[in-house]
Amino acid sequence: MKLSPAFLPFLLAAPLFAQAPAQPPAQTPVQTAAPVPTALPAAPSSSEKPATPATPPADAANTIQARSNLVVLDVIVTDKSHNPVHGLKLSDFQVRDGGVPQSLKSADEHTPQTAKAAEPLPVVPPGVFTNFESAPADGPLNILLLDRLNTPLASQPFLHDQLVSFVRNMKPGTRVAIFGLNTHLLYLQGFTSDPKVLLAALESKRATARQSPLLGEANPGGAGSLSASMEQASATAPKIAGGPSSAVPPGVLADVQQFEVQAQSSQTQLRVRYTLEAMNDLARYLSGLSGRKNLIWFSGSFPLSILPDGDQPKPFAAAADLQDLFRDTTNLLARSQVAVYPVDVRGIQTPTTGDVSESGSRYSNSPTAFAKDTAKAVASISDEQTTMRQMASDTGGQAFINTNGLADAVTQAIASGSSYYTLAYTPTNTDYDGSFRKIQVSLERQGLQLSYRRGYYADLPGVKSQQGRKQLTASPLAPNTQLSSIRAAMKPGTPVPSQILIKAFVGPAGPPTDETVTENNNPPVDTKGPFRKYSVNYAVAPQDLKLTVAAPGVYATNLEFVVFVYDQNHALVNTIGQSIRARLTAENVRSIFKSGLQYQQVVSVPAHGEYFLRIAVRDLTADRIGAVEVPIDSVKDLPVVESPPPVRKAPTLTDLPK
Repeated sequence: MKLSPAFLPFLLAAPLFAQAPAQPPAQTPVQTAAPVPTALPAAPSSSEKPATPATPPADAANTIQARSNLVVLDVIVTDKSHNPVHGLKLSDFQVRDGGVPQSLKSADEHTPQTAKAAEPLPVVPPGVFTNFESAPADGPLNILLLDRLNTPLASQPFLHDQLVSFVRNMKPGTRVAIFGLNTHLLYLQGFTSDPKVLLAALESKRATARQSPLLGEANPGGAGSLSASMEQASATAPKIAGGPSSAVPPGVLADVQQFEVQAQSSQTQLRVRYTLEAMNDLARYLSGLSGRKNLIWFSGSFPLSILPDGDQPKPFAAAADLQDLFRDTTNLLARSQVAVYPVDVRGIQTPTTGDVSESGSRYSNSPTAFAKDTAKAVASISDEQTTMRQMASDTGGQAFINTNGLADAVTQAIASGSSYYTLAYTPTNTDYDGSFRKIQVSLERQGLQLSYRRGYYADLPGVKSQQGRKQLTASPLAPNTQLSSIRAAMKPGTPVPSQILIKAFVGPAGPPTDETVTENNNPPVDTKGPFRKYSVNYAVAPQDLKLTVAAPGVYATNLEFVVFVYDQNHALVNTIGQSIRARLTAENVRSIFKSGLQYQQVVSVPAHGEYFLRIAVRDLTADRIGAVEVPIDSVKDLPVVESPPPVRKAPTLTDLPK
């Protein structure tokens, strides 16, 4: 986690409003929380000048990090034998951004020998939860992503066996985390170097092989499809002299073929969207961990195809133009220093049109069918391999295709991503116009190979491209797939994003039960009482927020605080969300750097049953998110926290914590 040493003790151990004591007394007392504003001061009116990036007060205890204009680039340097090259200095690297030479701020070398062990996480008081995760301060982290959504069921057992082989033989000290992908991202195991723990995660129920609900036929219209059967029946139908032919009318056959293509396209679009959303969730989770992350993505299909099908009457019906979503994902991965290593778990790929399963009288009766199906199969393989290479190139990784040695691929990927240089520079071009900026890195020394991210889109953080917004609005997909970043962060059971470091205290509030939900709560109509209120008290790390200058000596921030209540079946039973626009003086800024930006909400939870909270903070200006997940069973027996009386008038700057 990217924190100054002085701030970490506060986040993990300092009191946060009124908290339960470590050892509750026999008779639980009622505790009173310190005054907390129910709303922060209003933002400047629309008549005021637009806000500009803030420069913090000179005497502030810390400084606000400027993230948007700093490019961090990991570069792997190898010789002709693919061995890492060590000992290069800042002066050895030359970087061009958009063809313009750049002035490097730093060039730090990382090797397995220089990686520092993770510091143990301090013990936090009861009722306190944080999205801080202990990880090595230097050196790469390795993530194995088991993609069930895009992998045929027949290929999954082989992948499992290969991963078990890797874990049993991996180099001691290698830190690995394991995630899964179905229709959403699954957290299987956090970072550990213990083989026994990793093997247990691979053998867990959540990691078992399963059929993808969206992985349809790879070649619509191929052998075994309805249209192929109709075409074969038409070709072999007897010709009745003077009577009607029993052949399928051409128009009907064309309609069936078009339907098959569009059905397969719809499934592909869903897989693309689910895959990109999972990648975004993973990048947001990893963004709070410093250094390079090697994401080794095991999949049997990489479904990002934007090419039209010229063999159909409506060639663009199957073309899902998701380039902007793909761009947003690769940019987010790059900003989180995630290098993607796609691994095709299907091994060596060849067209299946020559297989026994694909043979039949269809090809003998239709001389052109075999050539068309073969061309489609070759094009499909080529498109998927192009996607793999593009994802790897865009993030500085490497694609592994046409190989049956999956365990060896993991070993190579980890070794490749363990020795690298991290370069940092501020681009001279400050016009964030959404254009692609090509990055070129070179060395004076000849004969070396460089692997790095080849460019980026000059988008301001949190600002979507116009085409990307159009795609989200015009998509034919179901509404529940069009999730905003905050809703994606609130999905139960997924890794919590750590772009913003937060600490939350959760404890019972008010009387034991109420028949109705408390103010500002929005439960579904079928949620039944009685309810118990819980106080959610936030402390947000200001280093992770974007403050802008609203007026001389006045800083503005725009935040969203959200709590979702889920039952044990992940059904949503209540929500509360509030958007806060605040203006801060220099004194306020100094204060929140000492104690964190603090806020309070009260949420109602059904009094009977098992429930958990998903709590999040979003910086609406920078589109950055932090979240935690809290089981109600872990806090329901804590001493009661009595909320302060509501503020009846608009709060002033003095209401902010100091």
